[in-house]
Amino acid sequence: MNNPIHVEKLYRKLTRELDSHQSIRHRYTLIRYFIQQIEGDYNRYESYLIQLAEKLPVYSSFVTYCGLDPAILESDIEIFLELADKFEDIWKSENFRKAVERLKVVCLIQYICVEEMEKLSQLLFNWYKIKEPLIVKIEFRTDSEYLLNISKLLKGRVADINNKDNSIVKSLIGELDQLLKSEADSIFVPTVEIYKHSEFGMIEYGRLRNLNVQIVRSSSEGYDKIFRRYPVIGIEQAEWPESRKISEAARSLISNNKKVSDGKYYNGHAQYQTNIAFHDGESANAAIALLWFVGLQRKSNQRERYELQPDLCITGNVDSAGNLLPVDSEGVDAKVRAAFFSMINFMVVPASQYFQFIEAIDKLKRKYPNRDLIVISVKNLNELLYDRRLTQHINPSKITHIVKQAWQRRYEGVGISVIVILVLIIFRLIYGPLDQRPVSGEFEGTLLKVKNESGVIIDRIEVGAHTVATEQKNITTDHSLVTFWKSQNNYSIIWGETGASQNLSISGGLLKKKQVNRQDPDWVKTLSYDLQFPNKPEIINGIYLPKKLLSVGQIVESEESKLIAVVNHAPYFPGLLSVRDPKTGIELSHFVNTGRIHDAIILDPGGGSKKIAFSGVNNAFDMAFVALLDIDNITGHSPLNDEYNLLDYSLNESIEYILIPKTIVGQSVLSDRKYNIAERLRYFPESGVLEVYVTDYEQYKRDTVELPASRSNVYYYFNDDLSLRGVGTSDGYDLTADYLYSKGIIDQNPDYRYFENYQDRLLYWKGDEFVSFEEFSGTY
Repeated sequence: MNNPIHVEKLYRKLTRELDSHQSIRHRYTLIRYFIQQIEGDYNRYESYLIQLAEKLPVYSSFVTYCGLDPAILESDIEIFLELADKFEDIWKSENFRKAVERLKVVCLIQYICVEEMEKLSQLLFNWYKIKEPLIVKIEFRTDSEYLLNISKLLKGRVADINNKDNSIVKSLIGELDQLLKSEADSIFVPTVEIYKHSEFGMIEYGRLRNLNVQIVRSSSEGYDKIFRRYPVIGIEQAEWPESRKISEAARSLISNNKKVSDGKYYNGHAQYQTNIAFHDGESANAAIALLWFVGLQRKSNQRERYELQPDLCITGNVDSAGNLLPVDSEGVDAKVRAAFFSMINFMVVPASQYFQFIEAIDKLKRKYPNRDLIVISVKNLNELLYDRRLTQHINPSKITHIVKQAWQRRYEGVGISVIVILVLIIFRLIYGPLDQRPVSGEFEGTLLKVKNESGVIIDRIEVGAHTVATEQKNITTDHSLVTFWKSQNNYSIIWGETGASQNLSISGGLLKKKQVNRQDPDWVKTLSYDLQFPNKPEIINGIYLPKKLLSVGQIVESEESKLIAVVNHAPYFPGLLSVRDPKTGIELSHFVNTGRIHDAIILDPGGGSKKIAFSGVNNAFDMAFVALLDIDNITGHSPLNDEYNLLDYSLNESIEYILIPKTIVGQSVLSDRKYNIAERLRYFPESGVLEVYVTDYEQYKRDTVELPASRSNVYYYFNDDLSLRGVGTSDGYDLTADYLYSKGIIDQNPDYRYFENYQDRLLYWKGDEFVSFEEFSGTY
């Protein structure tokens, strides 16, 4: 643009608009637009640029810059630095320097949001001269863990940064620390800011706004009244009542979940953290209803209630029954940008618009493929209460709840000590002395229900629906993800959780320990390993999920006590045996198997030589396996081949390892899986026999042969010297074998004679190769 008159008119118009708008986002956009219009002719319009340097807005809190594309911010920063380098007066502007320095921090955070760690590392090096790039191998799980890992890495690099830039990086660290904090009674809502501009029409900005709902006082009107304290286009009042359908939707949630309130009605208000921005529509109504529901339960001191998870946002209108109604389709793209360029992990949307939101996210993922924003569609708000990615189920013990209520009413004329004593006496008279020793765990709904010897539930632990579903599919034992310990006069529970999400790339496994009826855990450990298989590039994340927990000894303080966790990579191989200190959860050692481990048991034949038997699949040889290790030597890796080479680990030289090939039936069945699986183990100490339960084949829908049974099981029985004692087959296996033989698909029916010779096909690890049992036994 070379017309000075036009530039002058544009500048005057710009200054008027800057003075009339409070939105940081809009003022920033207007300045960017002006700079673009002068088309790089900076020298001619130096005076305008110097004046604009004083007007460049400074992005403050996270809600002011979420929704911004970091690549655009990076380009803007380059332009601003170029102007500062050209014109000394611009760089002298304290406002300009502050705005640009802040913009760098915002740009880095936005790259963190979209998981572009290499770009983050590059900019930290370019802008702050860090001596070595930031380690970029960080897996995105929960927002808090992700941010915490990055914050720790940055703190470790502060010493490498010169004093001039040290404060900027510390500002970035401080910003991350602030994002780790979540406030009660609030939730993020993706909104659309709309502005009309004479040059380029309607402008829409997608941004997150932090909505807060407070219940203030009781109401005598027979219904709840929520007052809205934020501006909406077309409404001039500073405070005005929301539609009753919002509070009615919250009441319907209480009714549906049988968590009745105290029978009272309340007045309260809904407001945003930042109220200066206008937006249109009713897309915040679902969020207000959820927060009102949470507040009612807390206000009426419900023992069993729900809280919202911090890393979600929700958009949608709502009717009085809690049904989620669609939002304006024209604003979907802007709402998606708000959530996509933020720390939000989960976006709740109306079910009727699910595919529209997915399509908008897919467009952004083409540019930022690492970003994993999960869209969850719901028809009714009630669905959120059963998804542990979105809500947290609070269920303290009765005694804990009663004591808490008593403490809240401690000034009502009765001392707290008297109240607590009375509560305990009444509980003791009603229930008698309660056995607090846990002996079993039942996974149901979203809970682990811990029971004593009498079958009485003594503790309820929220583990999430995904963990419960995983445990219920486990065929090894009734409660493989939980074990119990005694610590002095207390009893403890150690359990595994498989993560809050079906998307395993963002939600790995955990091990946790707590005392019976204690709310807070003693320790929480994330299952994460960095194993390098050079020829298997698919093993790039460090996420592992627990499969089974075993205890060696039951006294936490005993020197011989060990916790052994069976964990498997998600979603590929390998499997590990992780030996941990039950008192602290710290790992002492681990063993790596080149394939999943499906079961493990402790063998104690006497004489003080305990072993662990484990089974599963060895991917290097595409076969089921069963193996033995000494309890005190759970290190190294399993037998493998060059394709499955594992860096920085050595073979466990004392391991006893057997490969179990498919039988003639499994070999003949066309399936998607080329290996059999040793899924379950049992040990009979009186006879010294180890039973290995193997799935020989599994029928798939696209198989060309329709078999009598969908899967077949074969039972292998091994003696103490690992020789094969006998083989048993399931009815499904026998029927399938008869069918295949009658059709001429196999030339031998696997009968007693077949399995009598089967031992010759088993492969025993000799130390450097697999051999037959005859050769294996001859070496000892």
